[in-house]
Amino acid sequence: MAVGGTTQAARRALAYVRATRPERAVGVHIAVDEEYSRRVEEEWKEIAPDVELEVLASPLRSTVGRLVEFVRSEVAAAPSGTIVEVIIPEFQVSSLVGRILHNQTGFAIKAALATVPDIAITNVPWRVRPELEAYVATEISPSEEAARRREKGEPPW
Repeated sequence: MAVGGTTQAARRALAYVRATRPERAVGVHIAVDEEYSRRVEEEWKEIAPDVELEVLASPLRSTVGRLVEFVRSEVAAAPSGTIVEVIIPEFQVSSLVGRILHNQTGFAIKAALATVPDIAITNVPWRVRPELEAYVATEISPSEEAARRREKGEPPW
């Protein structure tokens, strides 16, 4: 699962991962900023202690290339005939500008992975209500989000 951060889209993708009950699940975060990556690691431990997080350094900020390298290595290490599923969390917004601004990395990842054999690519959308589109980029700490969800009687992820 590609992880840009512990956003609502990533949390929805985690719920999907848990529902599919894979033999192995790995979140992959490409580190282009050390401080942000440390925060993602700390928050990941809170929201997904059951899912390993690989943090891959990318000093040249090549997130797509680094992710494709990781996927290729996973495919090579898997037993013959194994299909590796790549899960891409995506924001879905209604405005044209929002669609242009969001998910460009997701599109680039899908295009780059199109030629990799033995993989399946799954998009997991998080549909953003129009009134929340300006809020999408804002991050909430995992503990705040979990508390808010508990108050509503929802699962913490």
